[in-house]
Amino acid sequence: MISREQAKLILQNPKKTASKKNMIAPRQVYLHALYEEMVRSRSMFIVQVNNLTSKEYDQFQLELRKVNFRATLIKNSWFKNALKNSNNLKNEFTNQVIPTNQKLLPKKTDLDLMKHMIVGPTTIVFNNQPEEDLSTIDVIKNFHSIFLKSNK
Repeated sequence: MISREQAKLILQNPKKTASKKNMIAPRQVYLHALYEEMVRSRSMFIVQVNNLTSKEYDQFQLELRKVNFRATLIKNSWFKNALKNSNNLKNEFTNQVIPTNQKLLPKKTDLDLMKHMIVGPTTIVFNNQPEEDLSTIDVIKNFHSIFLKSNK
């Protein structure tokens, strides 16, 4: 997740569009930075949440927080834009551009395929935990069984 300091920097330095010289809304700048962080993350799941009640969605988020994952409801068009620009992202640790053919990011074709999965109310679940931590799989299995029981 974006730290409070990063959010302040993002919101204090709004960018200007080249053609109209209008300020871009701070919320758009913040969300774009958040979506780029999601794309850079080590683990990312796309979850359709159109059949969940608000109580079930809150419970889903609480369970994910327990295993250090974040679930964020996204604006689809902005997230697709972040996916499109993913080959220009920088690795936070080395401050170098990450080519999309390395293992840290899927190949460009894989990211393009992801765009077709983002339709309707969509939540992105993400984290940068090491691969050895598999507690997230248990959370997803648990909610999968809940969805099956409730015919969702």
